[in-house]
Amino acid sequence: MKKLFPILIISILFFAFAPEVKATSASLYLSPSAGDYTVGNTFSIEVKVNSGGVAINAADATLIFETNDLEVVKISKTDSVFSFWVEEPTYSNTVGTIDFAGGKPSPGYTGSVGTIVNITFKVKTAGMANITFAAGSILADDGRGTNILTHMGTGVYKLTAKDAESDDRFGVSVAISGNVAIVGAYGKGFSQLLEVVLLIIFTFVTAFVLTLLVT
Repeated sequence: MKKLFPILIISILFFAFAPEVKATSASLYLSPSAGDYTVGNTFSIEVKVNSGGVAINAADATLIFETNDLEVVKISKTDSVFSFWVEEPTYSNTVGTIDFAGGKPSPGYTGSVGTIVNITFKVKTAGMANITFAAGSILADDGRGTNILTHMGTGVYKLTAKDAESDDRFGVSVAISGNVAIVGAYGKGFSQLLEVVLLIIFTFVTAFVLTLLVT
């Protein structure tokens, strides 16, 4: 909220006698809010605003992410609903934070899918990654700088290793007894399972031959 103090002062000067904004449900959210991405690749998400049916002229936020899983490559303001910035979009791959504070002169912005910034991440490790809002505000274009933010969304993303295919179930369970191994791979067709069986047989035959050569 304090990031937007200059915008608040200007808004009060221009709209000192504007009618009070009725209670609304404005929100900040991420799009997409979920996805499956591969280690080493990049993906982009948009920070969006839903004004809740009323005009707004400013918003700010701090997002946090886990630096072991992700790193920010760039932040773009292209196609943003805001035209000026009290705080330029910045990020830290050391701390794991993203900050911005932007605005738009009256009549401001009204809508449910307004893009504020576009963030490109690079996937570093496999696992689940969360991107969340640590703080934020949305100011109504009412001359009072009324903060009408009621909800901040989250993003949860599956990060997959390079050698794993989407929906790959091979190796979901493994049982070994002596020279016999059973590898679970539900959801696979007969031809794919046959390939797995042949691979296992080849592996054990190779190991057996190497053992004979060594001894």
